[in-house]
Amino acid sequence: MNTAMPHHLAQLGDELERAVADQITASRIVRRTRRMRSRGTIAATVAGAVVVLGAGAAAAVTLLTPHDVAVGLPAGSVVFAGVTPTCTTAGTTGDTMNCTVSAGMKDTSVTDWTGTIETFTGPDSAIGGACRSEDARGTEWICFTGQKAVDEKLIGPAVLGVHVHGPAAA
Repeated sequence: MNTAMPHHLAQLGDELERAVADQITASRIVRRTRRMRSRGTIAATVAGAVVVLGAGAAAAVTLLTPHDVAVGLPAGSVVFAGVTPTCTTAGTTGDTMNCTVSAGMKDTSVTDWTGTIETFTGPDSAIGGACRSEDARGTEWICFTGQKAVDEKLIGPAVLGVHVHGPAAA
């Protein structure tokens, strides 16, 4: 086995080592000036950024269309595998959808779907809300997008906007 490192990798490692050493030296100088700032100011700035970013994420998921929710159901939960939901807007706020699975659910592990809650994803693969089955066959679902899903207690606030890597399994 050849354990010699290629020249270009050794050179890259040397450059990286020098850059880190330079950064450490520079940070010592910067650290002295940062000590002068109030910890309260820094905490307030960070908290403000979290609120603004959180509000932006919540606002983004409330703009989902009925098509987004219909596509997001199978993308968000494995129980919707093999079905094609159709959704329409319910009410005037745009954060509530009525979704129908005309043939009913294919998953036979549940005998009564009434009250079952499933999440869905938005086009960005983040959890955009959740739906609750309104009947035993799982043909009628009421779905809430964004903060409305949290307000309806279908999901917790920490779940909204979380990026997922495929449908959730029970």
